[in-house]
Amino acid sequence: MTGAQSSWKSFVEAKSEEARPTPKQLAELRVAALQRLGGTGETWQDRLAQIDQWWTQMKKDEQNVTWESAFQANRMTIRGINITRTARYGRFEIGEQANAETNKKYAFLSRDPESIAERLNPDNFQHQPGKKSKKDILGLHALSASLLHGDYSINEQTKGYSDSIVLFFPAPSPEDMQIFDAISHLPGAPPDRLIDMRAKMTRLEGAWHGDMHTTMTYTNGQPRADKKVVSKVSHLYQEITDEKLDRAISVRYGLAGTWKDETGALYKATEKELAERYLYALQHPMILNNPSETVNEVVMSYRQHDSPVFPLYARFDNEKFLICKVTPTAQYRKVISELRRAWQSEGKGATDQKPNPSHTWEATGDHITAHGEYVKAK
Repeated sequence: MTGAQSSWKSFVEAKSEEARPTPKQLAELRVAALQRLGGTGETWQDRLAQIDQWWTQMKKDEQNVTWESAFQANRMTIRGINITRTARYGRFEIGEQANAETNKKYAFLSRDPESIAERLNPDNFQHQPGKKSKKDILGLHALSASLLHGDYSINEQTKGYSDSIVLFFPAPSPEDMQIFDAISHLPGAPPDRLIDMRAKMTRLEGAWHGDMHTTMTYTNGQPRADKKVVSKVSHLYQEITDEKLDRAISVRYGLAGTWKDETGALYKATEKELAERYLYALQHPMILNNPSETVNEVVMSYRQHDSPVFPLYARFDNEKFLICKVTPTAQYRKVISELRRAWQSEGKGATDQKPNPSHTWEATGDHITAHGEYVKAK
């Protein structure tokens, strides 16, 4: 492993901050992505053959992704899942946009391993006339994680996970992220095809060198005002929504957060700064090069992944990550089932019940060392 003698801290201290991306870069990224895609023409139909070829190859490449290949390519993400009584789940009060209709809005957020499996099922995100996406009703929103640098110790790059199991999951390559962003904005892009592709492709919605303090935001089913600058596709759902369907999108994760100024003080992130976070998502290796932060944040839309390795769960024992199977307790299954029923029927879904633990885990015998080496059981 290159850089094994150096620490992550010394690496980031030795780096100067990369130039921050600008809106102009987004246009340049899209032009470059279409050049990599191949073909000619300015519409979806003009590039359809190349789009189909790229998509088929991307899904084929997913089948060969391993822990080692994703980690060494700086594409591995880690997310902690709390399984103690301090875990939060169920209904959450959320932030609002300026045109919100009332003062309080709520969302249901599922963050357990079972909901990760639901996020990997494309059927839960299909939104066609007569069929509504289950994203809101099941709480399958985007979630925060951290991107790992493959040359440095994992525990140096992460928050403490003493009360948690961790989820390892590969991010897409920047090249694939950029191609998908570019083709999503081609004239004539069919909404139903894009929605199907989004249901089958894990994506980064935002990325930053440090903690973004990301929150959920009520959107009232409306597209972003800056959708020409930042790639958001709420408008796709509206185009194909018929009278039998409710609003497809009521909340989004990653449309709000905070920013740290030169003094270290936090303030509410502006639309321009949120746009920067999307640009970093398209170029996510850039967030690994900041001298002042060792733990970054990415906003992940976990979706179908064709590798048999992932999702990969582990428990940190202060030395290594023990690969494990995770099972919900009977009490937790009962509580979460009741919460979902209350949310779906009444818009409620809050509870004081705290199953402890919510899940049990069983080591498989495999483990990952602190420096990222995958060791098979003997």
